[in-house]
Amino acid sequence: MGVVQRHDGKQHMLRVWVERPAGWRLFVHHEVQSLPAPPTTTPGTGKECINPCQTVPYTPASDNERGVIAAYQALETSAHHADVANWGNHIAEEFQLVSSNSDRALTKEERLEGLRKSSFGGVSPTELLSANLYDFDSTVVMRSQHQPAKGAPLQISRVWVNRDGVWSLTLSYQTAVQSTTTTR
Repeated sequence: MGVVQRHDGKQHMLRVWVERPAGWRLFVHHEVQSLPAPPTTTPGTGKECINPCQTVPYTPASDNERGVIAAYQALETSAHHADVANWGNHIAEEFQLVSSNSDRALTKEERLEGLRKSSFGGVSPTELLSANLYDFDSTVVMRSQHQPAKGAPLQISRVWVNRDGVWSLTLSYQTAVQSTTTTR
């Protein structure tokens, strides 16, 4: 598996490639446009975290998927409680978060600093609506749909890696899904 990212100002692109017997094939293509300026509101707290902290609407099909789901739930629980130490245990050093609800991409250190200052942490949980996990031995790609407490639904592409038996999140690309209406 190979991952290619491109960052050009407010435009971000993720491509995940998978080697198959016939050669390299594009597996995920996810583009995100960052906000032109920092968001004017930050997510709030106040909601108990059942989904995704305690349960999710997904049944893992392999040990790797079970490991990723457990790491994902621990990560979401840590973010919900602004638990900096535990959150960092589930994030790879090269981690990058790109969201259409933010004005910039965030590294592991920037996200940790936000949790420390509680400017990003302690947020209401983002309910997992559905997910597909794709197991490539030591890497799992997670494609999922979420519903935040406020705002548009999210489409998220995540890449998890297993290093020394620990599943860590390396990439999270998040796009708010805008509703489209047509008039006749």
